[in-house]
Amino acid sequence: MSGVQTIVDGPVVTVRFDAPERLNAVGGAAGQAVIAAVEQLERDDALRVLVLTGTGRAFSSGADLTGADGLRQRPVEAMEATSAVIRALVGCSKPVVAAVNGLAAGVAVGYVLAADIAVAAQDSYLLLPFTGIGLMPDGGTTVSFAASAGRARAMRAALLGEKVPARQALEWGLISQVCTADELDDVVAAICRTLVARPAAALTATKRAVNAACLPELDAALDRERDGQLTQFEDPEFAARAAAFVRGGRS
Repeated sequence: MSGVQTIVDGPVVTVRFDAPERLNAVGGAAGQAVIAAVEQLERDDALRVLVLTGTGRAFSSGADLTGADGLRQRPVEAMEATSAVIRALVGCSKPVVAAVNGLAAGVAVGYVLAADIAVAAQDSYLLLPFTGIGLMPDGGTTVSFAASAGRARAMRAALLGEKVPARQALEWGLISQVCTADELDDVVAAICRTLVARPAAALTATKRAVNAACLPELDAALDRERDGQLTQFEDPEFAARAAAFVRGGRS
């Protein structure tokens, strides 16, 4: 698929967001690739771990706003697709590891927080820029961010759109490890080896229990995000700010 690669290496499936000229902004193809990878893992007992990462200096800069008119023309489909990716990641019976190699913004933060283990390069950061362009957070972040970092931190990050550097994200409980960029691949590979060596059924039971305890409101949150975002898509403020954002380019 354009802008995304799916790589199978033994028991590990990697989905790599691969549009570095757009800082790996994700559109429908990327979401479909993630869901397809989850389905592939569920079908094949030999596949044990899903890894999400990006090419170049970004994990992903979030939704591809060059298609903002399409979002406004097909808003229900866009939001349902977003929710489907998050549900697939959290619901996957096998472990999901996020290798955050750089900027993770917008819905990509939702991908990171939907992963079971997230490792970030020390120069990476998370960013919820939604309110700055007239939107509200989505990708499950209204619940997953608060579940990990607490309400006060979630509100500040979401309302002000402040960067959360990797080490701060670690302190807040949004990710579980920070390493140098050069170490990231090796660290993630070691985690995958450990996961592969453990009984699959035990990992599945553990994942389901922890998610049930920590994210019981995920489905309701995704529905609220869908309804709120559908309203925001119709706001002229969003159209104007999204157009200005695209003209200014991604930084």
